[in-house]
Amino acid sequence: MLQREVHTRGIVIARRAAGEGSVRVLLYTEELGLVRAQLTSGREERSQLRPYLLPGTVGIYSLVRGKAEWRVTGAYQCQITMYAAHMSAARESAQRVLELVRRFVHGEERNDALFSALFGFLNELPVLSGEDIEPAEHLAAVRLLAALGYVEEVGLGTMLSDSYQKSLAPAREHRTELIARIHRGFEASGI
Repeated sequence: MLQREVHTRGIVIARRAAGEGSVRVLLYTEELGLVRAQLTSGREERSQLRPYLLPGTVGIYSLVRGKAEWRVTGAYQCQITMYAAHMSAARESAQRVLELVRRFVHGEERNDALFSALFGFLNELPVLSGEDIEPAEHLAAVRLLAALGYVEEVGLGTMLSDSYQKSLAPAREHRTELIARIHRGFEASGI
């Protein structure tokens, strides 16, 4: 049976205006997978949740299932990771990874590996040096595509399971292979 109210860690993938002052967000949640939710009056100045619904924000979200859609009713312990990143290269990298999720994931389905890959990337991004952003993005893309079944995990060693910090050196060393796997993943998906 579908739960009516859920409190779960989530990541804002995208947002857009909906009506007069409301906002629709695309959340990738730990419990439900990809969820489309609405926040009534979410674009108005008085909205307390407004700053926590920016793309790249990581936090714990309260969602209530209505007749036709989910509604955001609360957000706490949020980090606006994409905007905390000190370099424009980090923000652009986050945008590209979030776009991958938006394009490849459809419908509500829990995927722990995908959530872990995305959550780990966005948490590490603000502390990465400029030279570490590109290998971290390659790792995130490969981990996301592997979680969705588009990339084989064979031959990647512990790059898919270790923390991003531990995997950066091997990712730099195997840059060409990671990029080739990303391209093969795109081809396999048909997108």
